Amino acid sequence: MKRLCPIENNSIHHIYTKSIYHFEIFTCPQEYQRMQQLITFYQYDKHSLPFSRFILQANFNKKGFHLMLQQTLAGKKTLINIFAYCLMPTHIHFLLKQSEPKGIEIFMGRLLNAYTRYFNLRHNRHGPLWEHRFGNKIITDDQHFSTAKNYIYNNPVEAGLVNAPQQWQYTYLVNPRG
Repeated sequence: MKRLCPIENNSIHHIYTKSIYHFEIFTCPQEYQRMQQLITFYQYDKHSLPFSRFILQANFNKKGFHLMLQQTLAGKKTLINIFAYCLMPTHIHFLLKQSEPKGIEIFMGRLLNAYTRYFNLRHNRHGPLWEHRFGNKIITDDQHFSTAKNYIYNNPVEAGLVNAPQQWQYTYLVNPRG
């Protein structure tokens, strides 16, 4: 997919990607939770372990994902800052600020590739899940930021998945623009 606008450091973007042929890429709570873990993991740069080994080690050591993540990634740089995201059955929306050169591209590449490998192994399938790499729209001002954040937050309601946005547990939203 051709980029709609260049991605520069300290710029905020609405990032989105959708599945091929409206394929359902999240079929159960475990898959949504795996994607949430991947988002948390890959926002950081330079990992000593791939995610699959990291999660096995966290489970083996009985430390739990979040505790081990805090210990392992303490002091590491983030590639991006996440203001919002929404995981939908067939697509994903993010509101991201790039904090390192090519941070959004690196984050999205790692995230989408890792989830594709996980999903394909889980469902004994091969091939891509995503229609394109990802699309983006630059956020130009506070009003645009608010509009994009509300669009992402209300996406599950508009899709008829829930009656109120706070009922959808696969949305993350930070209130301050920061």
